[in-house]
Amino acid sequence: MMLTDATVQKRTEEALATLRKLSASLHATASLESILDQVARETQQLLRAENCLVALCSPDGFSSYRYLRQGSAAACQRVWQPGPELPGRVVFSAQPYLSIDAEHDPHIDPCLAGRHGVRNVISTPLLASDGNMIGYLEAQNKLDGAVFSGFDLEQLNSVAQIAAQAAKNAQDLQKMTKDASELEQRVAERTAQLQEVNEELDAFAFSVSHGLRAPLRAIVSFASILQDQHEGGGDPERDAFLGRIIAVGQDMDQLIQDLLSYSRLSSDEMALQTVRLDAVLQEAVDQLSRAGQSGNIELHGAIEWPAVHGNFTVLVQVVWNLLSNALKYVAPGVQPRVQVWADLVQDTVRLWVQDNGIGIAMENQERIFQVFERLHGVESYPGTGIGLAIARKAVQRHGGRIGVISRLGAGSRFWIELPAALEDR
Repeated sequence: MMLTDATVQKRTEEALATLRKLSASLHATASLESILDQVARETQQLLRAENCLVALCSPDGFSSYRYLRQGSAAACQRVWQPGPELPGRVVFSAQPYLSIDAEHDPHIDPCLAGRHGVRNVISTPLLASDGNMIGYLEAQNKLDGAVFSGFDLEQLNSVAQIAAQAAKNAQDLQKMTKDASELEQRVAERTAQLQEVNEELDAFAFSVSHGLRAPLRAIVSFASILQDQHEGGGDPERDAFLGRIIAVGQDMDQLIQDLLSYSRLSSDEMALQTVRLDAVLQEAVDQLSRAGQSGNIELHGAIEWPAVHGNFTVLVQVVWNLLSNALKYVAPGVQPRVQVWADLVQDTVRLWVQDNGIGIAMENQERIFQVFERLHGVESYPGTGIGLAIARKAVQRHGGRIGVISRLGAGSRFWIELPAALEDR
């Protein structure tokens, strides 16, 4: 039958309109089941076919396919293995195929064609953008006794391209969702494991605290009693030994406390709120004074100190460590002088602590923030060597940073950066 140019143009426009509608509909869903249903139904209507088959690849063959037979859809989940018949030819060659006489076509099983009443058929693979086959599309028997044409095969190929892209997107999304779910499950399991480990560490730290500090306190107490009993008339050498026992016991007790503080910073929940830096500084200075550490501490800008988003108690400990070191690490005979000020830059507050101490060599400026890193013996400058490690861990828990600018013999400027409170941003 000859078609006029007007008829061809009209059919082409109708086909394009249908394909655009199908494309929009398929890409609006991520359900493979819905995609299969729509492809089968629209292909059957577009090509005026009695039957339509669409199938997706699986590791073992083809599964999740739809077979529309005269308007009745059959959803099949069993795996279909392509053989030497027409679907197998298309699958293995990855090329479309048109047969106008299925009964006498050597590439079509005559028994299969007879059983399903296939008179003429068009078939095409569903190819992803990378060229890999992800499915198969077929239309059987043109209605009203007609046969499929090359134009019908072109339309089938166009549907296949749209269907392949939509199906691949849905498969990728399903895989991403599954991977995300599995990752979320692994994260939840790992979080539970870490929580269990943290609880065990907390219990261990509590046990160590009581198991070690109690004997230490007893040793220090008994040594102090012995020292007091013979004060003024005892053996000088024995008194010196008792004094060393007391000092070493007190140092060990402080070391245990510092280690516990460091470990708790990694595991304890830390409530954050708006904190005024002037209140933090004043509390740290008062604690230093009660502990007997004295020196000239100048707080610049005490009238209008910025606020930060942090934990008051933890920040007091950080500032206390910085001020304590600034007062301690000075050359013999030098009166400590410490200057403290703060800068507000956009969303960040930088607090400075500058001293007139002995300074730190460039190669040691990172080491001092590590646990147990000491640059000087306890005879010269007492301490546990954990204070700055605690300060860095605490600042990091606030989402901030800490550092130092220093030179040997020229003092040091320690700084900490913290997120500004909302009202100061």
